[in-house]
Amino acid sequence: MLFANLQPNPEITTVQPEKLFLAVQADPFVVPSLLLESLLIAESVSKQKTGIAERVFKSLPKPFALYARDEQRVTSALICAQQLGTQPVAWVLEALEPNPIWSQVPLELRVNAYEQTRSLYLDSARRDLDLFMRDSPPAQLSLR
Repeated sequence: MLFANLQPNPEITTVQPEKLFLAVQADPFVVPSLLLESLLIAESVSKQKTGIAERVFKSLPKPFALYARDEQRVTSALICAQQLGTQPVAWVLEALEPNPIWSQVPLELRVNAYEQTRSLYLDSARRDLDLFMRDSPPAQLSLR
């Protein structure tokens, strides 16, 4: 069973999502909603247990068959990588080059990771963040 006894207490949770994620790399016959929920659960548990974060991270570098839920796969890999350190974050983001996730937080995370790992993509990351910030609309003021 992939997720047995899934409860809020991570100490009593047996999670082996990497088995599903590795199988889905070759098997295109997976229910998309099951895959999405499995990725979200794996993210949640990975935030609480580094050992699980590492196992999940290692099972997500290759796309699933037919690129099923690929955007979520990358997001989940990035969330797990953040639990493991700067180098894994840089690996996830470098795999997306030259097409980074185009929103402020991932672009800032990209610059930070590339600075710390001395990535060859650092100049590009800085340019992209500057461009994004320059062209982004100003933050909305709340009237509440």
